[in-house]
Amino acid sequence: MIRLAIKNKLIIFSVVLSILFNYFFLFSKLGVSVLIFNIILLTIGYFCSKEVDGFSKKKYMIISVTILLLSTPFLRYDFALFKVFNFLLIIGMYGLIVHSIIPFNIFQWFLLTFQSLLLPLGKLNQLFLDLEIITTIKKKGFINVIVGLVLACMFLIFVVPILLSSDVVFNTMITQMVTLSLTTVLRKGFFRFFVFLFFAAYIYNHVARKINYVSIDTLYSPKRVFNITSSYVFLICIDLVYLAFSFIQIKYLFLGNQLPEGIHYAQYAREGFFQLVFISAINVLVVTIFNQFKKAHKLTNGLLLITVICTYIMTFSAFYRMSLYESTYGYTRLRLLVYLFLIAEAIALIPILIGIFKANFKYLELASISVFIFYILLTFLNVDAFIAVKNIERYSNNPHEINFDYQYLEQLSLDAKPVIEAHMSEYPVYIQTSFKRSFEEKQSNYSDLNWYEWNLAR
Repeated sequence: MIRLAIKNKLIIFSVVLSILFNYFFLFSKLGVSVLIFNIILLTIGYFCSKEVDGFSKKKYMIISVTILLLSTPFLRYDFALFKVFNFLLIIGMYGLIVHSIIPFNIFQWFLLTFQSLLLPLGKLNQLFLDLEIITTIKKKGFINVIVGLVLACMFLIFVVPILLSSDVVFNTMITQMVTLSLTTVLRKGFFRFFVFLFFAAYIYNHVARKINYVSIDTLYSPKRVFNITSSYVFLICIDLVYLAFSFIQIKYLFLGNQLPEGIHYAQYAREGFFQLVFISAINVLVVTIFNQFKKAHKLTNGLLLITVICTYIMTFSAFYRMSLYESTYGYTRLRLLVYLFLIAEAIALIPILIGIFKANFKYLELASISVFIFYILLTFLNVDAFIAVKNIERYSNNPHEINFDYQYLEQLSLDAKPVIEAHMSEYPVYIQTSFKRSFEEKQSNYSDLNWYEWNLAR
């Protein structure tokens, strides 16, 4: 029970913050107001929470510093994507404060977050958990094999079309093995099957009313998501596909062997990076889930190791393809973010790889913290200025061979203005005029800002 004194403080706390929120954010642009609001919120929150049983001052201070670091990009830059991510992470950090009396566990934290936002959708796996209980009771080996095959088919129906679209050689070899359009069949089949599973799971969960809190003991109990036989079948199926795909990457992309007739290396190497980024991210999730709930079997560890190695090959393939594409067409926000995402993914895979073979290794916490620190450091990067620098350097080194895409630079925020102005004398007159007009238009959008909407870029 919350004591009356604390409850009264929380009421006042809520009223004050509501007033500040309306003043700072309603119909206003985000700027220094985010940092000020969080300082006030954390200060008042500390005095309201310090008397609660189980309150940890050290944990509160660490999370508070993290929140303030995430608030600083709103003061420094106008890059919208970082603002969106930081806003979501700030909410997550406040979630840690709210549940500070619970020992931190990454699975439990995500579960609490999803349950608080989307309760019916937070337990869509209840149908499959109940089905797993049924198959365990029956204890028939062939059923576990069928379960593994079905799960593998579901996964590959989703993954294979993306792999086919990412690599033209892989696509050619696979389509030569079948008479029908495999991509079309798989996409239609996946869509129908996904819709069926989604509504079945949702209706089951809604009617059964089984939205319950999952304790940390349940997450680490001996109960496993997959039977060991099902796990073997699933991992063997996907690893066979990944090994075939990785072999093609090494042979044709990295070693530069002769491509099949009609396929040119320049086109082949500059396509498919977005698909590979997506697949590699899915693989990280798959390995993490299996690593969390698997039993300690050497074969399972070996299969997961193969998955991780293939994921690294896909990650490097995506990075290499993107570098070739970027060298031809220049930097954009999306292309830069692909690089950064791939680096973060490679960092996250290291503790996950260690966790496959080392029992009781807190790989998930270490991977999350490593990626989070990497992201925190990235928020101090002036993205638009970096893009402007790289594209201007690219043009300056080959002014007669490369078309200067000044129109894209005009789309960047005012964060890039100092870099562009520093090289203004190098541009033709019509480009200088266009840049100046663009800067004036952007600056006019901030002419009537309130003091709390100010940041360094404006």
